[in-house]
Amino acid sequence: MGEDITAYGINKEDVFLTFKKLDLLMQMDNYELDICLIGGTACLLTDLISRVTIDYDLLNLDYSPNVRNYLNFFNPYDLVDFEATTIPRSYIKRRISVFSGVCVHCFILSIEDIILSKLYRNFEIDFKDIDILIKKADLTLVHTLIEEVNDDIHTRYPRLQENFILSLNTFKKRYQL
Repeated sequence: MGEDITAYGINKEDVFLTFKKLDLLMQMDNYELDICLIGGTACLLTDLISRVTIDYDLLNLDYSPNVRNYLNFFNPYDLVDFEATTIPRSYIKRRISVFSGVCVHCFILSIEDIILSKLYRNFEIDFKDIDILIKKADLTLVHTLIEEVNDDIHTRYPRLQENFILSLNTFKKRYQL
């Protein structure tokens, strides 16, 4: 009882160790892999949030069958389809390189894109992350990205559309935007 459950899970050091090991393995097999981390894993790599995460959240970049098997190296992982997120389509212009090996290249979303990605569930834990991230975010860009997602939300999963509207209302009230 009274055990600190935050001691369990994936931390920043685990993430970089995984990148390094995977890069060595992929060099032997001569395959390349680009990864975009989202969710809690991306939050960890911003250096703004230090809590552990339970899995690697990977944006599905339509990996080839040869490369897809290497994703198991990120165990446990959640492969997230773009249509199941509230990530702006223009994220690729703002993504940040966090690891560049010989064969493995890893990116995370910008702080502003991470904030938008957190608006898909309307959960308090996501807003606690936003509480931290928003202090370093470009609020003008956040507004622009909200409009981008809002204009594109009809192409996402229906349940996500409903959650985005709820989350956006919570977001606007919570941050007086």
